Amino acid sequence: KEARKKIRRAYSALKQGKTFVSVAKEFSEDSTTSEKGGDLGFIMKTQTLPEIARTMKKLEVGETSTVIESSIGFHIIQLTGKKESQAIALDKVKSEILNHLLKIETEKKLKSYLAGLRKKSAIKIFI
Repeated sequence: KEARKKIRRAYSALKQGKTFVSVAKEFSEDSTTSEKGGDLGFIMKTQTLPEIARTMKKLEVGETSTVIESSIGFHIIQLTGKKESQAIALDKVKSEILNHLLKIETEKKLKSYLAGLRKKSAIKIFI
């Protein structure tokens, strides 16, 4: 209830012309971002809460959201910029992909080998 009142005061301050930075510094309960005026830097939609991601998608650069309610509280966001996702050249990630696939195959072979050993073994458990 108190959080809802606080976010309404913050939103009202924005509507009265206060800057997002000053409102974030005054009202934000996240000490890390409040010190930076609410600046999270560039984040991907997959790195945030679904409610915030949906709102981010709708905003234009420079636009401020209305109050967003999420599973962890209330938020107001301002979109200060957008970056398009960039394709990465295969040669830059080829070794990482191969290592990942090798790891998966190794784990499969190990599981299969251990399962075979268990079937062949005569294990008795005494309690």
